Amino acid sequence: MTENSDFKNQGTQDEIAQSGLKDVSAGRDIHVQLIQNIYHNSHQKTESSESKGAPQRLSQVIANPFQPLNGRIEQSEQFFNREKELREIFEILNAGSGVELLGDRQIGKSSILHQIKHLAASALTGKWEPVYLNLQKVHTEAEFYESFCEELGIANSTGINLNRAMRSRRVLLLLDEKENLQGNGFTREIRDRLRAFAEDGSLRLVVAACTPLDRLFPDSKENGMTSPFQGICLRVELKPWSKEIVRRFVTVKIENTGVCFSEEEMEKLWLDSQGHPQKLMKACFDLYRQYR
Repeated sequence: MTENSDFKNQGTQDEIAQSGLKDVSAGRDIHVQLIQNIYHNSHQKTESSESKGAPQRLSQVIANPFQPLNGRIEQSEQFFNREKELREIFEILNAGSGVELLGDRQIGKSSILHQIKHLAASALTGKWEPVYLNLQKVHTEAEFYESFCEELGIANSTGINLNRAMRSRRVLLLLDEKENLQGNGFTREIRDRLRAFAEDGSLRLVVAACTPLDRLFPDSKENGMTSPFQGICLRVELKPWSKEIVRRFVTVKIENTGVCFSEEEMEKLWLDSQGHPQKLMKACFDLYRQYR
């Protein structure tokens, strides 16, 4: 299980549309598809059909809205409340730096990466090829290069052959579960190569991890060497939701269901989850089932 649930808030659509996003390198408005895709058609209203005779049971009409319980969010209309972080990420990328996406497990990092991939064409300055790699599925350097080249549609290459292939490309590499590069199948060489690609302008990095990159690779500082990611990635931290955001999330999800949680239940949802999206989703799912 990679990550968890971040979902969409239609209530912020007007606010975001008024403020717009700014490309800090070019000074232009980013007419977001970035915002339109995330916030347009956020909450489909479900109309319950009336039957002749006795009314249908709620469980027969409306599915539990607190889904999915596991895994990343890939559909923009389900994405919720990370517009600030997305704006910051694209500002950093457009300024020429990579991004270190730091946060607890299952707090939404994988979901953010998929939104970046989806929105890259409209939110980035220039043309970049977004490539997402889940390092949970990659166990050696050979597998890394094979997966990377496959995503780019080029022959499996390493070394100078890969350098040649990258000269004409501009790749936005989204690395999930960065901790896996610590495994025995990986050496510092692969991190040095990623840094070299980033420095020559053919690669921008967004790396998702639970541990800060300067602590993640202790071998990077051996013999006085510089960490391969020092200076090429700026940190964006994903934090738990506030109590107000938790309340807004729950309200949006149940507004067309005929269910209304009590104040005591809302307070318990906050206390049980402490704003962690995946924990909140599970608690809401279980509570909603009691109303069916």
